[in-house]
Amino acid sequence: MTSSKQLSDSDVLRVDSVSRPSASVIDLASYRQGESGRGVSGNANTVSAMSRRQRAKQPASLRIENAFQYLSELPSTVAVQLRDYQRSWERFESGLGARPQPQVQISIPGAPDLAIQAYYTGTLKWRVRHPDPLTGNWTCSILDSLPEMSFAGAAAAQAKLLDDVAMGVLPGIGNRMTLDQAVIEHVFPNSERNGKKSLRNDRYRYPKHVKRLWGAMLLSALTEPVIRRGVEEIRSLETPASAEKHVALIKFICRDLEALRLIAYNPAARIKMRRVENPVLVIPSDEQLAKLGRVLMSGPPTINSDFFLVQALTGTRSRELQYALVSDLDVNRKVLIVRETKSGRIEEVHLCDAALTVLIRRKSLATGRYLFGSKRGDRPIGYPRHAFLKLCGQAGVTGITSHAFRRGFATAVVQAPGGTSHDASKLLRHSNVRTTEKFYLVATDSRLQQAANAAGQAIAHRLGLDPKGRPYLRPSVRSLVVPDHIRLVAA
Repeated sequence: MTSSKQLSDSDVLRVDSVSRPSASVIDLASYRQGESGRGVSGNANTVSAMSRRQRAKQPASLRIENAFQYLSELPSTVAVQLRDYQRSWERFESGLGARPQPQVQISIPGAPDLAIQAYYTGTLKWRVRHPDPLTGNWTCSILDSLPEMSFAGAAAAQAKLLDDVAMGVLPGIGNRMTLDQAVIEHVFPNSERNGKKSLRNDRYRYPKHVKRLWGAMLLSALTEPVIRRGVEEIRSLETPASAEKHVALIKFICRDLEALRLIAYNPAARIKMRRVENPVLVIPSDEQLAKLGRVLMSGPPTINSDFFLVQALTGTRSRELQYALVSDLDVNRKVLIVRETKSGRIEEVHLCDAALTVLIRRKSLATGRYLFGSKRGDRPIGYPRHAFLKLCGQAGVTGITSHAFRRGFATAVVQAPGGTSHDASKLLRHSNVRTTEKFYLVATDSRLQQAANAAGQAIAHRLGLDPKGRPYLRPSVRSLVVPDHIRLVAA
């Protein structure tokens, strides 16, 4: 099938030494196969580009012909099957047959599930058939090309691959699957099956930094230096508390990928979390609460005003109130049942008289299932962040969020007569009282002054001082002696 303008395999291509001083002799067989780097001391980039162009102009039958030189160590039946594939392309090129498949599988006698994938471009690759450890379905994996991998090397690679499959490792998935695909298809579904409590927060944080930095990368490219560079970028962009939450997310994803045997090792295992100091705890002051109350009571009750009133009077989370149902309000027990909780469990919120009055009003005005229902169908209202910002703007209050109501409620419980941190923890529905004490209880100036006065008075009394710090007027020794005449008169 070689035309008169084409050179035979024994010909060589010579370059004039005057025009190209660094050029040398190029083997045409290697030149046709794109292996211009062998035996070439000239411009490798130019020769490689020429080889690709020249190879693209060759007919498929000639390119397949060049692949026979790599079958010397294989059984003769392999060459016979490849010859049949070449002849089918010759018939097509001569106009006598239909177009063959762009690739064909060539079986190897004595090597079950190991075959050669022959392409019309003349490329030969080792192909292994094996079960998928994740789905159980039979699939195929490509090992390497000939002659880079010999028959003995392919057999050894096949044995190792089958051992990995038996251990549950999906072979070669790191070169075919990106991190984003692995997270969406495997990590998050596995977390949902295991009942991970913070899965909703993980789905929210994942696109912000983790997907942006590593989502498009192959799993095989996720090395420890790559993860470290991304972690440093996150820490430079976010506040310490927010940054460490994203670092914890990528560490969890890598740990889960290793557990699912999608990667061989955890590249984030040695990345240490940084200790974050306690954030500044802010609660609404008495003046701020007074300003907010005047705005909330200035007009007729609305769904947003009732929402913020109940949140301030009970310390509930925004999502818990959003999804509260009309049937969840128990007026007799003064309890509101909340279902969309952070822990995932159904919990009860104890209501004061003022909060109960507001919720009874919302129950009478509700048109659907939800106490705080949307006007657009039977669904809860959206997150009222903009409504709270508008409320703060009207009241002239700055520096707080709606979650500050929760901390303010916990602090008010402790400051009430007989209130303890254990009571505040139970009312906030925390699983550990240390969480309440660390993140929710705020010692106000008035509370600290009251405690200091009580302690100071006790110490002063033991020292013999009055509450003002002055010594008591003690009687002298002479005044304790009663004269005889006074004693007689008294008798």
